[in-house]
Amino acid sequence: MVVVRQTKRLAARVRPAINRARTKLGKGEREKRVRAVVDCPECGEARVDPLDVTVRARIETDDWSYRFICPTCDRRTVATTSRAAALQAVEAGASLEPWRWPTETEQPVHDETPLSLADLRDLRGALSDPNWLDTLSRSADDPAN
Repeated sequence: MVVVRQTKRLAARVRPAINRARTKLGKGEREKRVRAVVDCPECGEARVDPLDVTVRARIETDDWSYRFICPTCDRRTVATTSRAAALQAVEAGASLEPWRWPTETEQPVHDETPLSLADLRDLRGALSDPNWLDTLSRSADDPAN
């Protein structure tokens, strides 16, 4: 994702669907536009207003991504990006959404051995039985098992 600043003359060539954000400067100055260059898997590269982009930062791993709705195909899209490009987009007006995985996903559930191939084979055989749910609920109710 790249942030591009354009003059009025150059931005006029951009499709009308993305001609929404204009920042008027003081008297005598040219009208300027700031655009974020995003990548849609359907349409390819597009330029959108940074206000239409949400930058996401995963706190634990410093992974950066962004999401937007493509102005051409209206598809909601998520893509990865670099930290520098993400911070540049935030500086241009994109919203920042830091996130992390819930803490319960970081802790091991049990200190037991993992499933073996024999366990998976037995599970597959049990699930092929039409009454597998009844068998499972009976074994869960029976404290001896």
